[in-house]
Amino acid sequence: MATIETESRSFKSSGLEVLKYQPDLKKSKMLLTQQGTATLFIAKKGEPLLDEMYKYLKEGNGTEQIIIEKFMKQFSGIKEIALEDAVLLQKKQNLLASVRYGGKTLLEGFFVPEKIKVVGASFPYNGGRISEEDFKLTQHYKKENLKEELQGFIVLHEPNLTKAEADILKQLPVNQFELNIGTNPLGYATGLIAIAVAVSLATGICCPQRNEDFVIPNYAFDPYDIHLPDAVLKQISVSAAASEILKIRRNFLIHKY
Repeated sequence: MATIETESRSFKSSGLEVLKYQPDLKKSKMLLTQQGTATLFIAKKGEPLLDEMYKYLKEGNGTEQIIIEKFMKQFSGIKEIALEDAVLLQKKQNLLASVRYGGKTLLEGFFVPEKIKVVGASFPYNGGRISEEDFKLTQHYKKENLKEELQGFIVLHEPNLTKAEADILKQLPVNQFELNIGTNPLGYATGLIAIAVAVSLATGICCPQRNEDFVIPNYAFDPYDIHLPDAVLKQISVSAAASEILKIRRNFLIHKY
């Protein structure tokens, strides 16, 4: 459905800046994103909350806990809607968006819902090297010359890796870097399911609709402390290792959300 809806529209593509997230795990009570994720934060252009998040991640300005609380507060009172209503809502939008990493579509046909300032979607990340220029945001316009525009960025939060895992990921050739970033861990083909569930982006979004007091607690160093044994890493190819380590991060997101 999203593919049909987006293919019928005019579009323009642009890059997404990639920022590193390195919180103080000893002091943080909540985390903006979870370890082992590449998270998209996106909003309508000029949104102050997105600018505040960007400045914190880029320069360390502001207080992280306050930013997290502002991000979560915007979901207060948001109710779930039926999938059928989500489909109709999507069709009415003047602006839809898709996110790709290289040749891989991470999310398609999503939009920033009314009353939501900033939305976020997390994708599994195994901690390997990436090509930052391969992250692309495509905006699909229903009307030509529409002034509305989205802006956003990607936040990388590296997982805790063993030395053997880190070493083998360094051997992955550039033309296989797509193996280091995964698609929607819940298997949604479009953003519609997410809209029905959270009236926002899908995937690993912090979804307070499921728990009004939801936060991302700080699980010390790794919330899902499972690693590939060194003996296994010695027996499989570099690409297979990258895929298996990514699967661990994907399974955590499924378990978490």
